[in-house]
Amino acid sequence: MFFPTRTVIFLALIAGVLVSAPLLHAAGPSFSVSFPKSRNEKPLDGRIFLLLSTDPSAEPRMQIDDSVRTQMMFGMDVDGMKPGQTVVVDDSANGYPIRSLRDVPAGEYYVQAVLHRYETFHRSDGHTVKLPMDRGEGQHWNIAPGNLYSTPQKIKLGPATGPIAIVLDQAIPPIPPEVRAKAAALYGELGGERFRAELARLDPESAALLPSGDRQRLIRAFEIVRATGIPIGAWQRRKPDQAPYRFASILLMPPREALYAACDARFLRMIEAGALGEAAALAARALAPDLPAMKGVGVPELLRHLRGDISLDEAIALAMRETRRYAKRQTTWFRHQMAAGLRLNEQYSESLLRCSCHFVDQLLLTG
Repeated sequence: MFFPTRTVIFLALIAGVLVSAPLLHAAGPSFSVSFPKSRNEKPLDGRIFLLLSTDPSAEPRMQIDDSVRTQMMFGMDVDGMKPGQTVVVDDSANGYPIRSLRDVPAGEYYVQAVLHRYETFHRSDGHTVKLPMDRGEGQHWNIAPGNLYSTPQKIKLGPATGPIAIVLDQAIPPIPPEVRAKAAALYGELGGERFRAELARLDPESAALLPSGDRQRLIRAFEIVRATGIPIGAWQRRKPDQAPYRFASILLMPPREALYAACDARFLRMIEAGALGEAAALAARALAPDLPAMKGVGVPELLRHLRGDISLDEAIALAMRETRRYAKRQTTWFRHQMAAGLRLNEQYSESLLRCSCHFVDQLLLTG
């Protein structure tokens, strides 16, 4: 199929990307990523993000978001990556908003790589999981302390492009423990409202955006501006640029009754799969109740049951209600924030797929 213009189709919850312009060779370009022993002496687990940008105004790692101006990223997991070991990122890596490196148009780009580090956890059921933990930055992989990243370099991709070497020669410095301790202590001493006023002296933007009860984000903003001298918004912000693509979106909005029924059925499956045991294991860790893990949808209700406050049936009913409320907030956001080119107010079916394909065909034809 020939695409007359650069076109991107956004589908709520499912995104597809269609790109024109000359494409690279069928196999796509490849990048060999490594880190020196001087950056870390031990093997590391995590996920490598390869970032490609056409915008020189900021580092590529600061230009990935959910807007139409986002640049490209490709990711793959690494397990026990050793200093000096080369990991190849090629067209097998998952991409956003373009699915594969083989679909990247030829041209000049700024390339950068980031290693988002994982930690290992041994669960009581015998399973081992590796996850990225919040290190004071609020789960932002591009500024997470301890992550390794490369100095951006300008490259040219084309049919004859060979493997491109990238060295993770930089490390995001950790937030000093004394800064983290001071932030937590200060919040406890002043309370939310006065702490936010203190944050306003250093980072007025974050203080204006965050409510006084949002302890986690207020402390995170305070930590980052105290540790780096730069507000978190400035770290995340990028200069606007005219997108090289034309965008459209398809929004799936099934009837509320069907959506709620699916939410209820999913929670029951979670209970059958051992969610109550996971909640018990979480409770055994005696974590602070205001941590995000303790406030996840369904967690407070299951913990109330485990404490003997309510029956399991009551806990399930309340958790289902909270899940439906969360789904309602999501649909409200989609309804008011997404200007969909095609909105489908039905449960997904093959006929809706054909309707979506027809919409995409018409969009391409009208280029």
